[in-house]
Amino acid sequence: MPTDSSISHTSTKRLISLAQYHNRLTRIILRNFIAARDSYSVDGIHDFRVAIKRWRALMVLLQAILPGFEFASCRKALNRVFKAAGRVRDCHIQQELIRDSRSNRDWSLSEYYNDLKKAELAARDRFARVAEELDPQLLGAVEMQIAQATSGAQTDVLVRGAFRRLAQGLRILLRYDLPGGFPESDLHAIRIKSKETRYMVEIMQTCLSHRLDLGDLNRRLRGVHQGLGLWHDREVALERLRAFLKHTSRKTLHAPTSYTAFARELREGEGTALRAFESAWVNFVRLTDKSGALKSDPS
Repeated sequence: MPTDSSISHTSTKRLISLAQYHNRLTRIILRNFIAARDSYSVDGIHDFRVAIKRWRALMVLLQAILPGFEFASCRKALNRVFKAAGRVRDCHIQQELIRDSRSNRDWSLSEYYNDLKKAELAARDRFARVAEELDPQLLGAVEMQIAQATSGAQTDVLVRGAFRRLAQGLRILLRYDLPGGFPESDLHAIRIKSKETRYMVEIMQTCLSHRLDLGDLNRRLRGVHQGLGLWHDREVALERLRAFLKHTSRKTLHAPTSYTAFARELREGEGTALRAFESAWVNFVRLTDKSGALKSDPS
């Protein structure tokens, strides 16, 4: 990890880009929020939630480098609509898994697919109600706060604070690197934390210093959370399928064996995704030590 003395001075323009970054992120959030609210677009729902995750990572980083920075009102409002959109997104993912599985197979999962569509309609109604409560001006207020807080800040202080927060995030991740494999609860925690940490890395590259090469760390963190994302999708799909079958008479299913085959494919997909994660995790651990320092850094 760079020491204080190894961090090059960044121009004042880079500091202002923290507010500019928030501005760009706000536009992405609101554009996809409108698409999600007005048409429940699959891409709109997905991109809205991704933008919120990036916004959260920015807030975590800003709290580390700007003493007294507060955003509770905006966070609470965004969290409510984020969770409501998540229910819709979950239905989209489950339907996509069915479509992908059926594309090259003569399966019949129509009963389950119709059940998912009903769940999606209920989730849409919930999202529509919560979406009405979101005040876009809250994001504008946060942006003004960022601009004011960074306008007189020293660049080196911000960069050092950002790297301290990054090292903290890496240390938290590395605590899960224990013998004996990963409990399921750890996999969920790693998925969330690795994504947040990766988004912080991207913010640092974009806003604080392009001279510090974090590209390798970015790529390795992406491999970790993407592998776990695929695993999580199939884990949720299996849980939902089991719940559906538990409350559905086998006699009412047009092709019961299709459900057996689908469940088997989901389990196989889980295993493939976990192996991809484990490989990505090894690559990530090789880049860091337990203190959160990057081994490739010459200092």
